[in-house]
Amino acid sequence: MLHAKGYTALINWFSAQSPILSHDAKEAACAVAIILDKQWSASIYTCGFEFHHYQSSRHPDFLVFGDTTKISNPNSIGYPPWWSTYENNIISLKNKISDLTPSFSIPSDNWLEFDMKESSLILAGIWQGVVSNPNCCLEQWSLLSQALACGFNPDSDLQTSLHIRNFINFFSLPNQVGMMFNRGNFIKLMVPLFGYDEIRRLKNYIEALGFKHIPRLKPIIDGLIEIGPILRPAISIDIDLNDTSSFPMVALEIHQKKQKGRNMQPETSKFLEYVCKIDSSQISDLNNCLTYLPSGLRSRRLDFAEGLSIQTRTAELNHLKVSISSNAVRLKSYVRLVEHNHVDHL
Repeated sequence: MLHAKGYTALINWFSAQSPILSHDAKEAACAVAIILDKQWSASIYTCGFEFHHYQSSRHPDFLVFGDTTKISNPNSIGYPPWWSTYENNIISLKNKISDLTPSFSIPSDNWLEFDMKESSLILAGIWQGVVSNPNCCLEQWSLLSQALACGFNPDSDLQTSLHIRNFINFFSLPNQVGMMFNRGNFIKLMVPLFGYDEIRRLKNYIEALGFKHIPRLKPIIDGLIEIGPILRPAISIDIDLNDTSSFPMVALEIHQKKQKGRNMQPETSKFLEYVCKIDSSQISDLNNCLTYLPSGLRSRRLDFAEGLSIQTRTAELNHLKVSISSNAVRLKSYVRLVEHNHVDHL
């Protein structure tokens, strides 16, 4: 039987397949999804949940992927008051960078991240994607930061922030910029490290900046180099723009391919247990989550007027995230839900 399409139907399907999503988490996500289903219509729907294995009782956060410029009523999901200014800035930026060498592009499809507050979800921030040439540097960041500036406190200067400039000098432009306006004056920068050169650049970055307050960070980076690009790692840093004296918070992401089964790949398991030395309770909670993933459904309906309608839904592990501080190593997982709707005309 072909089910109704959209985010709400996708969440309900996943909840019925897996007990890892609590009733409250499901209801909160559906409340957001119902609003989005009235404003977004597409052949592909993508959303997901962020599970906190270091605090298993905590409700997962909710993420939705789509064209963030096509929400007809931004206030309905908590878009910030500066959003229209931001959209105009992005349009202006796209016109400026078309002839730039090396250039970069700004996609319209981005992630919205919602945090659970008591029993409901609030929009915590927006992950703006960036597609860039690896030779992009501070010159390109200067243009991008002017478009982003309206999303942060007026006193924040994204162009002169030492932490941002250091990151770009080592890694080029970030692949994603998290504008976390409901968590304070924070900016997140993420870049993939899919080759040996990129992973060594991470080691150089950590050594140059002197993260001596996190002694466990160096052996973790050394272990990451030993295992290598098969993990498809990424670095994510979280910068408090109100506190220029503190170091960014550091997290490593693991996007290992072929993580389709219900057991971790051996390289990922080795990295988490023996390199990061994550405690057994967090590993156990992650494994419990994986016992229900992946899952999928394929339905067909034949209508001689419209054709053959095919709907496919999948739920699978997207990536893992390890946050590393001076006193803790925290593990999170991100489960991606995708619905494809396709019609073969007869």
